[in-house]
Amino acid sequence: MQTRLGFAVAAHLRVGNPAYRYSHYIAPIPSEACSPLGCVIVSVPGHFVRALSTIAGPSATAARRAAGRRVRRAVFWLEQLGISPDKLTNRSRGVMRYAKSLKQFKEALGDSTEWPMGDYYPILDEWHEDSGTASGHYFHQDIWAARKIFERNPARHIDVGSRIDGFVAHVACFREIEVYDIRPISHKVRNIRFVQRDLMKSAEHEVCDSLSCLHVIEHFGLGRYGDEIDPWGYKRGFKHVSDLLRPSGSFYFSVPMGPQRVEFNAHRVFELRYLLNMIGQLGFDIREFSFVNDDGSLIENAPLTEEMITSNCSVNLGCALFDLRKRT
Repeated sequence: MQTRLGFAVAAHLRVGNPAYRYSHYIAPIPSEACSPLGCVIVSVPGHFVRALSTIAGPSATAARRAAGRRVRRAVFWLEQLGISPDKLTNRSRGVMRYAKSLKQFKEALGDSTEWPMGDYYPILDEWHEDSGTASGHYFHQDIWAARKIFERNPARHIDVGSRIDGFVAHVACFREIEVYDIRPISHKVRNIRFVQRDLMKSAEHEVCDSLSCLHVIEHFGLGRYGDEIDPWGYKRGFKHVSDLLRPSGSFYFSVPMGPQRVEFNAHRVFELRYLLNMIGQLGFDIREFSFVNDDGSLIENAPLTEEMITSNCSVNLGCALFDLRKRT
């Protein structure tokens, strides 16, 4: 029988691959045997073709995916222990570059005493990185919400648990902001008023006309920040947070979005349909829905079609952003 062997097959024929033991069936082929598409037309035994099909078959594919998941989990746990394989590789590459640069600098400095050498402080991995991060959940959500608060200029804005050195800092540049968090903060900063409070337990009622809670609700009840363990803590937290807002007030809300799951004790990931139901039950109308996709890009004013809702906007770990108005 005849078959076509392209790059995919060639990639399998190497030491350590199950297909390697069949490579003796492939004889040198003259250039005239090549098709216009660049594939080689060869005659091979039928059992060789069947063997290749088993290598690329569903069971082999599933095994490779399972192995990939195990590797990713191993890397994850190493990173939790402070060992990053990626950083280790990049920094290893940077050692020689550092030594070369240090030698060049000393030679150029010569006998000058204007800049005496201090302690060595090698930075080994920044030379090949981007100049900064302008993507991802926090980058986009912090700017997105701060811009809306600036435009609407509410009388009193309260934030619950959002990032201090991101969103809160953005808002504090142009107005006062109150921050409620279960953890204390020891520094005093102009325009930031801090209140330590556990929103899983209680909250004031209708005290502000503008409210934010960005990438926070997903943590409630997982114990990560010293809160009590409660699988349904996000429900209590969301209810108490929403109680802070007056009718007709604005609520800027974000959480991880994708197939629904708990990744203990980091966070929960919510299905979009589940979020919509939860938002509706607590008396909010949606002014705008935007999201950050798996590539870290912001998709603004996304349509809430049935296809988008069912597919969770085609993300595995995205970020749903809601501009909400509390019903009167």
